[in-house]
Amino acid sequence: MHMHDSFIDALRQASPYILGHRGKTCVIYLPSELIADGPRLRATLHDLLLLHHLGLRLILATGLRQQFNQALEKAGIHSEFSAHQRITPLEALPLLAAESGRIASRLQALASCRVNLDAQRTLPPLITQGNWVIAQPRGVLQGVDFQHTGRVRKVQIEALRKAVDIGQIPLLTAVTPSFTGELFNLNALDQACSVASALRADKLIILLPQNELPDLPRQLNARALRNLQHQHWLLPKLSEVTGAVRRIHLLNAQSEGVLLKELFTLDGVGSLIFADQYHEIRQATIDDVGGILALIEPLEQQGILVRRDREKLEAEIANFLVVVRDSRIIGCAALYPLDENSAEVACFAIDPQYRNQGIGGELLSAIEQRACSLNLHQLYLLTTQTQHWFSQHGFEEIAPQDLPAPRQRLYNAQRASRVYRKTICAGANP
Repeated sequence: MHMHDSFIDALRQASPYILGHRGKTCVIYLPSELIADGPRLRATLHDLLLLHHLGLRLILATGLRQQFNQALEKAGIHSEFSAHQRITPLEALPLLAAESGRIASRLQALASCRVNLDAQRTLPPLITQGNWVIAQPRGVLQGVDFQHTGRVRKVQIEALRKAVDIGQIPLLTAVTPSFTGELFNLNALDQACSVASALRADKLIILLPQNELPDLPRQLNARALRNLQHQHWLLPKLSEVTGAVRRIHLLNAQSEGVLLKELFTLDGVGSLIFADQYHEIRQATIDDVGGILALIEPLEQQGILVRRDREKLEAEIANFLVVVRDSRIIGCAALYPLDENSAEVACFAIDPQYRNQGIGGELLSAIEQRACSLNLHQLYLLTTQTQHWFSQHGFEEIAPQDLPAPRQRLYNAQRASRVYRKTICAGANP
């Protein structure tokens, strides 16, 4: 019974994300370490095909550094690196092209054998190769001639879109042509970033071994990422992409089921870099009443907030702002005008899982902006638990008798709430 309940809970949690991700374009980078690990590769490919059948539009890029190293070493060809890029001599290209083709064929074979035709009555998805990316020489950088190592010149956007439109999974190949007919070795991660940016993909998902992942918070925005660029070689590359890609996910390639856990649970398991605001602060509606009650009821039971029943909340919903993440309310606050110059901030709550992330400060700023738009210049609040936080945000303690008369008459002396005030809308005429 317990296992059955766990399954139901997991499916209920995943269902909004299954619907939300359907039709989204995702560029996914698989590292060479994963490609070399047979059991892990098969499990990951199984999850990728599941994502495909759930309606995600996938484009794959495979890192092949280990495989290329082994092929070149076996052939006795020496290859050096500079700034995380291989210097590719001309004689290495045929070997690299052959190895790239071998890996592509292996992925296609694995994709075919993962589909039970009798059960699904469908053909396996096509993992297709093509001239999705046009290369140009990397050239000479800081005195280093990269020879036949290239960089992205052009992404064949329409061709890629047509491929995913008809249900194919394009595979970005390592050895790619230029407009002059020459071949160049392109870094797979560079390709993934360039393609995701050119397509303005919904997601760029990068799997790396745990020891190669940068040490990042669970979530951060593009501005925070720019401040951390010096900490890891990958971060400047990702910073260039954030203006075009809505979400970048950094995941541990060695973790079982990491793609499914990241995409189909509320907070995921990796690091998420978002170009826009990951949560939304907006006016509450009548449909939000249930979510607000679920948020504030534990705080009411602890005596932190004054109890509100559903009817009262429904009647006062126009006074509320809510913080929403993936359709779930994780914060709320209300603004009640007291007179022509002042208002009370009430029912201020942030889900405990999301505290210390700056969300409370954003919500308070939104409340203050609303008050300013109503030409209100004094904010009051009553609290029994969070006085230090509000003091840090500019509120000063006052005596209960200093409350505006309408609110002073309703002050509950038995609750013994402490009273705070803040002047806002600097420069405005009261």
